[in-house]
Amino acid sequence: MKHSRINRSRPPVQRKGPRLYRRQMGTGFGFVLLSMLGFSLFFALPFFFSVLFSFSSSSGVFRFSGFSNYLELFESPSFRLALWNTFRFAAIGLPLLLVCALGMALMLQYLFRRKMPGISAWFALSLLPMVIPSSAIILFVQVLVERFGVINGLLVKWGMAPVDFLNSPWAFWILMLLFLWKNTAYCSVILLAGLRSIDRSIYEAAQLDGAGTFQAFRYLTLVQLVPFLFFSIVMGVMGIFKIFRESYLLMGDYPPDSAYMLQNFMNNNFLALNYQRLSTASVVFFLGILLFFILMFRFSDRQRD
Repeated sequence: MKHSRINRSRPPVQRKGPRLYRRQMGTGFGFVLLSMLGFSLFFALPFFFSVLFSFSSSSGVFRFSGFSNYLELFESPSFRLALWNTFRFAAIGLPLLLVCALGMALMLQYLFRRKMPGISAWFALSLLPMVIPSSAIILFVQVLVERFGVINGLLVKWGMAPVDFLNSPWAFWILMLLFLWKNTAYCSVILLAGLRSIDRSIYEAAQLDGAGTFQAFRYLTLVQLVPFLFFSIVMGVMGIFKIFRESYLLMGDYPPDSAYMLQNFMNNNFLALNYQRLSTASVVFFLGILLFFILMFRFSDRQRD
């Protein structure tokens, strides 16, 4: 008995008609044009005018002044102080953020694998800094470190003089603790997702080849986490510039010299209507961020290779 041959070929692909294709293309371009219009109106055009103002000696009529605004900017002691403090904050804060976030992610992964009771509740509590508003954080910090706060009350009780933390070099480290507290949980979630995406078979193969725990962590875990670490650095850089809210609420327009950063410099020049200096500082700020991310992309590509 002959068996009939079953036709296993795929059904013919139904091609879209020209009207439907044009309609879908028009809808897509409409959404893209709306996004590009918003980007151009609120980001591209203001930045273009900022670049023009940075080469002008007047904000009303464009008068080309060459690089005099840039030379004047770098001769400003307040700008150099703000630039140095911002660089110092990033150089200290980003490595500390990665270490704290990675340690927290490793701890959470260990607890999840052990199926510790209540781990989901602890994980949810660790994310509280992401949802607590800045005003509540500021009130808590003021209760602790103001001149008549809890810490100064303890110092007086122990026979020591009170310290004005918010008007001293301690202000820099208070902002650093706030930065770490607000951003560690978010970055740890990113790194925890990266740890869970690593195939466990590569660790088993490394153990068979005689690799120890530190070697597996150095040459396997960290290498696999490079994209996640890079994204955490990007979010950390954004967090550094968002810390201006806490700085302004705690210390006002003019914080102590140790906590005076580029955001304070730009805000003060905006209030003083010094648009040339503000525009010049924004261009320098943009070029510095662009150079930083170019170097980070190159470093990330080398680690992947």
